[in-house]
Amino acid sequence: MLGQWFDYSEQELDLFFLDEKLGYIRFKHEEDQCFWKFITKLKSEINIERPQKLFKNVEKVFKWLDNTFLRINTEIDFEYEVLATDFEKAVYKELQNVKIGEIITYKSLAEKINCNSARAIGNCMNKNPLPIIIPCHRVIGSNGHLVGFRGGLDYKRKLLSLEKK
Repeated sequence: MLGQWFDYSEQELDLFFLDEKLGYIRFKHEEDQCFWKFITKLKSEINIERPQKLFKNVEKVFKWLDNTFLRINTEIDFEYEVLATDFEKAVYKELQNVKIGEIITYKSLAEKINCNSARAIGNCMNKNPLPIIIPCHRVIGSNGHLVGFRGGLDYKRKLLSLEKK
């Protein structure tokens, strides 16, 4: 499996592709520990190298991110791969039903998938390999406060603000 990094410096993000499918979004200021935990989930060997050229899917992801940060809502038209447990995938699938401009609490999200633990949902959000695409920034605490986000609360605020307008 070929893994390649691409820099999306406009928003301080790194994008990691697995065989041309988006697999991981890293905030430049976060520790690499999260990424290496992600890589250990891969069952096959992975060859990480610097990109030789932009392939079509990368250009689509860049365009989608550009539109997102310009407040232009567009459908996802690129391939991505979510490397996660079945439970995490169920959480992420339900989370993708939360529309732009809406928010949900960890507790409500847990209830929607018949889980008794908001903490388990929080752990899934922390492991989310594709923040922004799987919109974990839309999940808030039961008290209405912004809590937890791999990209930091300032970035979470920024994303929620973009989506409100």
